Amino acid sequence: MIYTLKNSEMEVQVSSKGGELVSLRDADQTEYIWSGDATYWKRHAPQLFPCIGRLTNNQYRMDGALHEMGQHGFLRDYELTKVEREEQGTEVQAGAETAGDAADQWSAAGHQAGDVAGQAGAEAETVTSLHLQLMSDASTRQLYDRDWTVDIFYRLCGKMLNVKFQLRNRDARTMRFGYGIHPGFNVPLNPALRFEDYRLDFHEVSTPKQMELTERYTISGGMHDYALEEGRYLPLQHRLFDHDAIILKDMPHTVTLGSQKDEKKVTVTFPDMPYLGIWHAPETDAPFVCIEPWSSLPSTDGVIDEFETKPDFITVEPEKTYTNSWSISIG
Repeated sequence: MIYTLKNSEMEVQVSSKGGELVSLRDADQTEYIWSGDATYWKRHAPQLFPCIGRLTNNQYRMDGALHEMGQHGFLRDYELTKVEREEQGTEVQAGAETAGDAADQWSAAGHQAGDVAGQAGAEAETVTSLHLQLMSDASTRQLYDRDWTVDIFYRLCGKMLNVKFQLRNRDARTMRFGYGIHPGFNVPLNPALRFEDYRLDFHEVSTPKQMELTERYTISGGMHDYALEEGRYLPLQHRLFDHDAIILKDMPHTVTLGSQKDEKKVTVTFPDMPYLGIWHAPETDAPFVCIEPWSSLPSTDGVIDEFETKPDFITVEPEKTYTNSWSISIG
């Protein structure tokens, strides 16, 4: 099922399958989200859980046993249920206080923006928020043997779409997992321009580290400085992605896709994600680019990950909750 959120600045569509953002249009009806044309890539903006990228041999170990899981986990392939009323008073796990504080700020900002929209919304505003939920069951436990509830919240605030991912560990055992997002954005946003007219702006001068990949698109274990133009820009060229994704760390946590030849731009902000993947279909002229904030990395080549000890995984103790908030804004 497709749910529509709308205010005076933008209209958003979210699918119940995977809680995936499938469309984001501005007041001029410019579409920012990739169409899902399977010629290049059949998805739009999937949510990634409980792993990110490729596992070595599509396998991992947990609880002393060997298990199988495909690329980017399984959340993106499950149907989520709409929740009509949000429950209050969720306990946030210690060690996720930063994300929890961000979630509180997210909620407050959303209510304030909603009030403003309500005052100005004489023009038949439709729904501006959405809450989707997935609970573990026998099917998910075959892939990842833990009990949990995932809630995904979408809220429009002017020209910004705020998204909150929340996981409650309902198991008697500790949970360890990765979370990420994989939104694809149309390039060009203006049909009169070319792909090469666009660039990514990291807003601050920095020298990110690039994680090196193997021919199997797993992590080699090496890394090197990734030079940005003027220390902050990445001009887009199709050949950048001939060897799959550019994976960065130690970069700013706000990235804007835009062109100096046009005013339309889109910004992704991800305060609690340490890694960033930048991707389009390898060795193609795909008219989109993905800006992918991640909490963890794919497997190191030749290593079967132990989920209990994978160093970049999120840890959530029994009956605790993890929250991560991020946003997409247009300008």
